[in-house]
Amino acid sequence: MAKEKKSREQRTEEATQKIAAFMLSQLETMQIAPWRKPWIVSGVPTNPNNSFDSFSGANRWLLTMYNAKYTSNEWSTHNQWAEKGYEVAKGEKGACILKPMRYSIPDPDDDGKKISVASSQHFGAYYVFNREQTDAPKREVKELRRGWNAHEKADQIVSEYTTRDNVKVNHYDGDRAFYLFEEHSVNVPQEGQFETQSDYYDTLFHELSHSTSRSLNRNLDKYGSDTKCRGVEEITAEMGSAIILGMLGITDVTKGDISNDETAQNELSYLQAWIDAIKNDPKLLTKGIQQAHKASQHILQGTEIVASI
Repeated sequence: MAKEKKSREQRTEEATQKIAAFMLSQLETMQIAPWRKPWIVSGVPTNPNNSFDSFSGANRWLLTMYNAKYTSNEWSTHNQWAEKGYEVAKGEKGACILKPMRYSIPDPDDDGKKISVASSQHFGAYYVFNREQTDAPKREVKELRRGWNAHEKADQIVSEYTTRDNVKVNHYDGDRAFYLFEEHSVNVPQEGQFETQSDYYDTLFHELSHSTSRSLNRNLDKYGSDTKCRGVEEITAEMGSAIILGMLGITDVTKGDISNDETAQNELSYLQAWIDAIKNDPKLLTKGIQQAHKASQHILQGTEIVASI
């Protein structure tokens, strides 16, 4: 008897559950936020069977965590490996990642009569396998080298994004960082108040990720009163910053032994507080991942970094 074909919604739901389960396992076992793992360990996750395209946004971040099991940074679908004459080993499980998709929806014109078509984005899922899960010959992983100074490039991205989206960045002698929606302004302590320059950019891109809520139409009306709304938005900003820092090559935000690192310990406490909530509602995490992908891509839109990595 043939299996009943699953709907797009069912497949997306299954992918959501799997990605959330994987993330939870990382949160519960690692001694640091999983998205803080440096991208430079084994190179940018790459698809060698698709013109050597690099994975972007949240998928790059997800595959970096999956890469903990492998030395190769090359990932392709089952069919893509097969097209090159290689087979995925029996019993191997693929890494579940996001597939941005667009679909058309009716959009009434102002007079309510004519109907135009608007485009909306959702996320499906697909599975990729590492080179080491196949019979493809091993390939030496080349050290990733970026042709820029990471902090100078960060300044350039901040300047281009804030100019494009008319975001104000205010530095002040305080101890809080925050985004004001009404003023469309990001407020952070002076750069010299941070222990490291990387910590400064981590905080700045976190708040800038919040600022994308206006252009990307994220509703933050309940941010102050609804735990889930605030949780998703904080996950969005935290991961959005991590994605951008990883793409820039700024990987020393929380390196080393964190037992005496108050910032890292606070972050772990924050994450632990969300584990139970995520278990009860896996969509909380995957929604944050999807929004972080959009936020980071919006900030990097049109910049050299997208094409240079």
